[in-house]
Amino acid sequence: MGWLLVGSMNMDARSSRSNTELGLVIDHPALAEDALALMQLHWSDSHYRLRIAGERHDRVEWIEPDDDKPVVYRAEPHVSWLSRVRLGVFSMFVAEDLL
Repeated sequence: MGWLLVGSMNMDARSSRSNTELGLVIDHPALAEDALALMQLHWSDSHYRLRIAGERHDRVEWIEPDDDKPVVYRAEPHVSWLSRVRLGVFSMFVAEDLL
C-alpha cells in the first residue's frame, strides 16, 4: 500500500490546529512510488537531511549531500546571526506546544 500526500500543510501541531492549509491524500501505490522516485532523482542532491544528535538527543544536525563526504552543520545553514537573534527573541513569545 502506498499513499501520496500533496499539499501545503506543515507537519507540526500548530499547523494541524491553527492553519487553514490544504492536503490531498491519494491512495495509489504506483503513483506514490513514481512521485518518490522523481523526488529522489531531482531533489536528493539539493536538499539537507536532518538528524537528531547529541548525547540526550536534544540537537538537530543538517547534513548536506556531497559526493565525497557529507557536510554536517550543527546550526541551520545559510541563516545569518541576526536572523538567529530574531528567532530567539520571537520564540520567547510563542507557547512551546505551538512550535
